[in-house]
Parts: sequence; structure tokens; C-alpha cells
Amino acid sequence: MDLYKFKNYTYTTNDLFFDKPCEVIGVPLYPIKVKDYEEYLTYATYLIFSKKHLGIEKIKELDLLNVLIVQMAKAKDSEQTVLLEVCKLFSMLTHRNITWRISFENGYEFIDEEETLIINKDNFNRIRTTVLKMTLLKEPKIFEREIDRKWYEKALKAREKNNPNLELGEIVLVVSQDMKYTIEQVLDMNIFQLYSYYTRIGQIYECETTRLFATVTDKVKMSPFAKKIFEDQYKDHDKDLDMKGDTFTKFLN
Repeated sequence: MDLYKFKNYTYTTNDLFFDKPCEVIGVPLYPIKVKDYEEYLTYATYLIFSKKHLGIEKIKELDLLNVLIVQMAKAKDSEQTVLLEVCKLFSMLTHRNITWRISFENGYEFIDEEETLIINKDNFNRIRTTVLKMTLLKEPKIFEREIDRKWYEKALKAREKNNPNLELGEIVLVVSQDMKYTIEQVLDMNIFQLYSYYTRIGQIYECETTRLFATVTDKVKMSPFAKKIFEDQYKDHDKDLDMKGDTFTKFLN
């Protein structure tokens, strides 16, 4: 499965699983390790919003990176804090010491010590969308109406009540125990590797369980031993919840 393509260069889920970096227009992006994932999430706010989220998708003169920094600086009441956090984020992703500067043509730019690596308004969105795929994050849903948002949140809570999401540490525990790895070995995986192993473990147990039931009743179909793993990480598991709220208005009032 392709995650990034530019000219003759392609970065796939195989590359990500094999822990290879992705190069986006001269900028190397390294997979985030499990041990660094929670720190990464503290800075991921700078990656999850598109021009549509900021309400500037129809204004060609405004670019995402500069508007994002200005708006976040207002929200945090500190431009310096925002720039420091963005530098930390890009340092984590590129494995280089990233600093910032202001360019007359491009506004905010983020560079390494040799100034051979530059992140600015021209390549930021490609970097942003690629990193989201590499770290299994998605942009927040945009709802046209408040009733749709209320229904989605209500349905999401109902689903999580019956099938609660495991915390990151619990998933690390499952993978460590099942694969007989030490915690340190699992923490050194990248986040895509972790969730791929976790998905595979679930597939195996599902196959074994359905096989047992299939021996006593023909009403149970045995789950296949081998199913897609990498593609499963990018499925929209909330798709069934993304419904128009008109039908459910009476339940929300």
C-alpha cells in the first residue's frame, strides 16, 4: 500500500513496517517509536488540521503553515512556545536539530544546522499528511451541522462502552506477552509495527476461536488465517457512525 508518491519515488507500508524513513521533497521523516509516541502526540496538534479546519481552504493567498502558527500562537498567547514546540516536533521526525527563522518570501521556515533541510509553506502539507499516515493519526472530522456532531459523539460513546479502546501501555503488554518480547523490545518498535502486530494477534485468536466453534456447528464460518493487516490500519472504523442526525434527533433532545 502506497503512503507517499512523488515522481519516481514511492514509500509504502512495507517500508514503514521495515522501519525505513520516508523522504518528502528532500526532508527525511523517520517512523515514531512506541517509546516516543506519547511525547509526539503532545505536538501532533500542529499536524492534524488542514486549511479547511482553519476556514481558509478557499483563500489561495493564505498558506496552512503560517496561518496555523499565528492561530496557535494566539490560542497559547505565546509565539515563542509554539515555535519551540514545532521545532521539537520536526526534530523528532527528522532526527536533526531543527531551528526556525523568518523568510521574506515564505514566512516561517524550519531548518537544520547545515540549512540543507528546509520545511516551509511549500512542503509542509505533504509532510503533514505523510506523517499522519506514518503514525496512524487522522484529521478531526468536520461536521456541517451540530446535530450530526451530537449523533456521532453519542454513537461513539455507545460503541466504546461495549468495546472499550485499550490504552497504549495495554497494547504494549498484549504484544509483549503474546510474542514473548521484552517491554524494551516492544517500546523500540515504531507505532505502525506495534499496531500491525496487535492486529495480527487478534486475527490469529479470531481464527482459532471460530475454528473451534465451526467443529460443533455449521452456523459459524471459520475466519481465514491470513487477512490484510497493513490496510486494516487505515480503515475508517468510524464510518458506520458517520450518519446524518435527522433520524436520531428525538434521542438527542
